[in-house]
Amino acid sequence: RARSEGLTPDAVMYSAAISACQRVQKWEAALSLLSDARSQGVTPNVIAQNAALSSCEKAARWEAALKLWADLKDAITLEPNVVSFTALIGACGRASHWAACLDLLDEMVRDTVSPNCITLDAAANACERSGH
Repeated sequence: RARSEGLTPDAVMYSAAISACQRVQKWEAALSLLSDARSQGVTPNVIAQNAALSSCEKAARWEAALKLWADLKDAITLEPNVVSFTALIGACGRASHWAACLDLLDEMVRDTVSPNCITLDAAANACERSGH
């Protein structure tokens, strides 16, 4: 819509739109907007990236979250922070993929990102759900 009104979407506009999609649980729209931003030469900021990851988490789309994570890392645009990791661990945890959660905790340490209690709770819940 912004383009039709003569506006050139930037990282802030994409971030707001992706965050709105996340709030109303439209994970596919969030991923589509993130893809559109990149195709338009706009580098999504960490807020947009986290909102897209969180939208996948809330929709229990762990595979989409992992694919997005890999795509963002390959594109060297991901600036992971505790919110990024927590969303991804939450998405994997909802599907009881405890090993992926533990791998992500290891990755956090390597990336010098400190987990918080929400991150650790999400990983612990994944282990509990799967009996580990």
